[in-house]
Amino acid sequence: MAGTCDICGNKTGFLNQFRCQDGILCKDCYKIVSNHYSSTIAGSSLTELKKIHARNSRPIELGEDGFCITKKIGTFLLLDQKNHKFCLLSNQQITGTYTRPEIFRFEQLERYELLSEPALTFDQLAALPASKNVKENSALQDSPPAADRISDIFHSAAVRSRGAFCVSQNEISCDTRKTVIRKLAVQLHLTNGLSREILIIPSPVRVSSLAFRQGLKSAEEIMNAFKTQT
Repeated sequence: MAGTCDICGNKTGFLNQFRCQDGILCKDCYKIVSNHYSSTIAGSSLTELKKIHARNSRPIELGEDGFCITKKIGTFLLLDQKNHKFCLLSNQQITGTYTRPEIFRFEQLERYELLSEPALTFDQLAALPASKNVKENSALQDSPPAADRISDIFHSAAVRSRGAFCVSQNEISCDTRKTVIRKLAVQLHLTNGLSREILIIPSPVRVSSLAFRQGLKSAEEIMNAFKTQT
């Protein structure tokens, strides 16, 4: 049965209408209020959804000089080296939650730091031994980005002791390849007290795994990008 979207007023068909507590939404409005289909609206009121729609439907502010993509680092970061800007992407594949991309100027970045659990420096992390399989696959290139069009992009503490890193009292191992890194991220400290976290490894991985090596490589690329622009 056809209906009318209670947000935009467009007609909805039987297969493309989505119900909230007290209303009906079309597919386009549902996409906006559900953060690209990442959440449900059945328990939300129409008033709440209208506020979310008004906030999320606003165009991303590119600035007078726009945003020209000159480099992309995975699903984490876009660079506009011409206009000295960077864009933090949603990174939903890693975080599990859709967030609107944010654009900052490099002048807004006061400092950045690598975060890991347990807390290790980049050099300490890089020194951890990889497994044989990881070494054999080290020449593999990262998968190409699924989409590079700007419309798709913008809308779419450890202890060293006798060769062992002690993750916790229950995870001490003499074989550092069994060490587990629970989290890896790059923390950005911006002007006006703002901070953003680029999450790279969200859940525990062994340092001997390919996932850890790829994550560490991404962290290095992100930090090098900021280093050369600030």
